[in-house]
Amino acid sequence: MVLPRPQLTDSERLAIQHQGLAAIAELALNSASVDDVVRQALELLQRAVPYDCGGFYWWDVGRRSLRRAAAVTASGVSPAPREVRLPDHTLTRAISTRKPQLRDGDAGRQSEIGVPVLVKNNLIGAFGFWRGTGPFAEVELEYVSQFARQAAMPIENARLLRQLRQSEEQYRSLFEACLDVVYMTTPGGLFLDINPAGLTLFGFDSHEDLLIADIATDLYCDPADREEFKRLIAEQGYVRDREVRLKRRDGRVVIVQESASAMKDEAGGVVAYRGILRDVTEQKRAQDAIAYQAMHDGLSGLPNRALLQDRMQQVIRAATRDGSTAALLLMDLDRFKEVNDTLGHAAGDRLLIEVAARLILALRPADTVARLGGDEFAVVLPGADATDAVLAAQRIQYVVERPLRLTDYGIDVDVRTSIGIAVFPEHGREPDQLLQRADVAMYMAKHAGGGQALYSPEQDRHSPGQLALVGELRHALDQNGLALYYQPQVSLGTGQLVGVEGLVRWPHPQRGVIGPDRFIPLAEQTGLIRQLTAWVLETALEECRRWQRTGHQLSVAVNLSMRDLQDAHLDESILRLLDRYAVDPRRLRLEITESMLMADPKRVIDVLRRLRATGVEAALDDFGTGYSSLAYLADLPVNTLKIDRSFVGGLMDGRRRAAIVQATIELAHALDLRVVAEGIEDARTWDALAKLGCDSAQGYFIARPMCAFDLNTWLDARLDAAA
Repeated sequence: MVLPRPQLTDSERLAIQHQGLAAIAELALNSASVDDVVRQALELLQRAVPYDCGGFYWWDVGRRSLRRAAAVTASGVSPAPREVRLPDHTLTRAISTRKPQLRDGDAGRQSEIGVPVLVKNNLIGAFGFWRGTGPFAEVELEYVSQFARQAAMPIENARLLRQLRQSEEQYRSLFEACLDVVYMTTPGGLFLDINPAGLTLFGFDSHEDLLIADIATDLYCDPADREEFKRLIAEQGYVRDREVRLKRRDGRVVIVQESASAMKDEAGGVVAYRGILRDVTEQKRAQDAIAYQAMHDGLSGLPNRALLQDRMQQVIRAATRDGSTAALLLMDLDRFKEVNDTLGHAAGDRLLIEVAARLILALRPADTVARLGGDEFAVVLPGADATDAVLAAQRIQYVVERPLRLTDYGIDVDVRTSIGIAVFPEHGREPDQLLQRADVAMYMAKHAGGGQALYSPEQDRHSPGQLALVGELRHALDQNGLALYYQPQVSLGTGQLVGVEGLVRWPHPQRGVIGPDRFIPLAEQTGLIRQLTAWVLETALEECRRWQRTGHQLSVAVNLSMRDLQDAHLDESILRLLDRYAVDPRRLRLEITESMLMADPKRVIDVLRRLRATGVEAALDDFGTGYSSLAYLADLPVNTLKIDRSFVGGLMDGRRRAAIVQATIELAHALDLRVVAEGIEDARTWDALAKLGCDSAQGYFIARPMCAFDLNTWLDARLDAAA
């Protein structure tokens, strides 16, 4: 019960304080709850400094806010939170200044006290009191302040003891529930304690059996690893994420990461080891599988291009060190496409798997056989000179070109190969250089009707400057050194902008801007074209997303090469990019040339159909230059037909050119295709095409190709002009 509120003398207050502080300290040391300790302090203060409502509030450093721990009213009961009148202003001032605060209300009847509680100059909380029947006196403020200084340590001790009890309970709970193995062992190699996860890891049914197991001999695959563990602990005091192989009771091997430290006595001697074991067996298997997949061809299981490059580097280093030679063979299968087209891709895959197996049989264990993609294989021959390489190529042809039975199809396939040979160091000192020259030699063999060919500089159509350019192009692709320009396409009927075509440029640091007619053929010959196309697609779609965000609903056209169409995962790659940049598939138009269509009409049509199914649009570029069949045009899954600039540029030269263009437009419209005319350079050509019913146009008369920044400026200028 709360006592009446007579005026107390200083000696009476001091007596209450001494008795109360002793009681508070005893409560804290006897592990009473922190709430009980705080409530005892509040009740003590109620006796010495009568108040209507008072409380203690913890200071949350992270949130910089107060949290109520306990409150007491004049009746001596703990009120509900909504019944507490907080001296907010006074408490805030006390916290911010770290000094006691006294504040009187209206007419001098309401009064508030706020006193910070500090331990070693660290703020832990505050007392706050409110009285509605008369003001607090300065002597009462001084009493509460003195009390707060003396009660701070017992309150903090109670809080720390609560945290310690909670942490001990949490530790034991975590110890039992932890999925990792938590242990303590003797220096001699016996467990002192181990959690239930240890039974699971080591396959023991009984905790007692595991405690008597000899760690070095019973649980380590190699007892020397245990000695290495002790050596590391002795040298650095701990081990962290040390990978080690352990064995279960049934003999199965598990791979774990071990982190541990030594427990020492006052003299510095090791009395125990404590640590954690994490089972990473499945993780290691998954990592090994991923690493294998990253370095091997998924179909044949042979090393892929990345692993081939690594093996070539190793062979070149060894040959350089020993002063010896090495050879690279590049091989593809002649007329492999016929198998795919006639029997299907499954038969083609079966053929490639059989060829891979035959290549391995034809070569030495030290040789590397790799599949680079499609029907292209590579062989690295350590220590081989030109003569050895030619003999190896002959052996490969003898083994591979024997009749191959496709059992599921009941037929024998006649396999023929073309093999190009390059020798280190005569033909090159770097893997890329050897690959390029072996590729040149392979095409020399292919043009000669098959067989094999040793690289010959005299027959290499690539000049040293072009070879250097290939390396520089590869570097530019790796370092994002290319630039994508955009040429607008405008509706001839409305004059509105309907889209842009992405045109790649190469701003070479020494040679100046290099046009695509110079480096695109190099990219196609050296296999860089897919990487180049991927860069163009990603750059264009990223810019398309920026246009969308600024209110420009533009489509963008990107040119594909024949090698791109040979990529079985082209549609998947494009869909991933569209999803990454949140671009509507209808905003992307892929352009193929008429000559590409005529080179392999079946493949082109199949690829375009797959792409059309995703919503991506397609266009037939340079129409009129490839002598295409109208039958193919009727079946071709495209949305747009682009009239080549050679016809557009001569439109005003005579009636025949105009008749051809008009016939082309009428044919396209009859097939529900849009028509884009390229190469418009003057107003007369614009007007003529508009009269002929052409849908859209692009050319210097409208705008030259420009970088993304200049295009955005151009777009803004058009909007301003329209406004």
